[in-house]
Amino acid sequence: MSTTTITNHFSSESLSDESSIHSSSSPSQVMYSQYHAMLDLPLFGLVDPLTFLNTEMLDVVCKQQQQQQKPVSSSSPSSSSSAILWPNYLCLYLEYTLPCDPLTTLSHNLAQLPQCSFDPMATMMITRERPSPKKCPPLAGLIQTSHMVLLAKVKLDLNLNLSDFVFSNTSFFETRDRRTIECTTSIYSFGNIVLESKEIQQALWISEGKYMYSFVYVNQFFDAFMKGIRSLQSWEEIDIAIQHLCIVQVFEDVEARCTQSKSSLLSMAYEFERGNGTMNVHVMGDSDDLTGTPHIEDMASII
Repeated sequence: MSTTTITNHFSSESLSDESSIHSSSSPSQVMYSQYHAMLDLPLFGLVDPLTFLNTEMLDVVCKQQQQQQKPVSSSSPSSSSSAILWPNYLCLYLEYTLPCDPLTTLSHNLAQLPQCSFDPMATMMITRERPSPKKCPPLAGLIQTSHMVLLAKVKLDLNLNLSDFVFSNTSFFETRDRRTIECTTSIYSFGNIVLESKEIQQALWISEGKYMYSFVYVNQFFDAFMKGIRSLQSWEEIDIAIQHLCIVQVFEDVEARCTQSKSSLLSMAYEFERGNGTMNVHVMGDSDDLTGTPHIEDMASII
């Protein structure tokens, strides 16, 4: 059994009067409660994923991107401690039906992280890149308070020709011992938090020394976001909307967080861009590893 609550942090008072991107019937104008069948619990929230966009902001970002240069990627072998919680499998996808066969549900993968080894230190690298603080404000604090911080670069394989679809996800995380884990998911756009959700999951025993957890990836927000970007006027505007989106997930052991110095078992920061449907995950170093290292800027092309 899990518990999920969603809170919208974006005030309608901050919207630009000149915005021409979102419709007049914004979903953030109403409060709703939707039953989530898989988790057998209600989901509450306010969702309006495009209210942070306006034409003036798009023009400013376009000019900034033209003046920037592509950063150089740098990474070195990891020497961090072993993982406590680790992503086992992640997949973001759209479900849809064809007009000729409405009873058959098809899927289109937006991005997929294949099944990962639980020993990240054997295969992962410490990346010296990180999102700009303007794009992901809490990142510096997470590096200090989390047992491990991962950066996921998500390259969305967009298909905007689907007449109707529903966003969904498959998200599994793994531990070696039984825990009760709370996942806090925060969505940032242009550095502003627009949505936050909390979910608690009990462990599902798979085998000796292997416990699995499945978390919802703010499906309602992404469903509205994916449908909303279809109203934008160009691929450049779509890229800006996607690239200025940053998601942070913080996983805490509910029973141990009051006694441990590093309360978070795992933190994950997600960056997005258009691409081939892959999801690459890197271990982020601590503040000493990243001293003097330039940030990844919010550019049209991210390594």
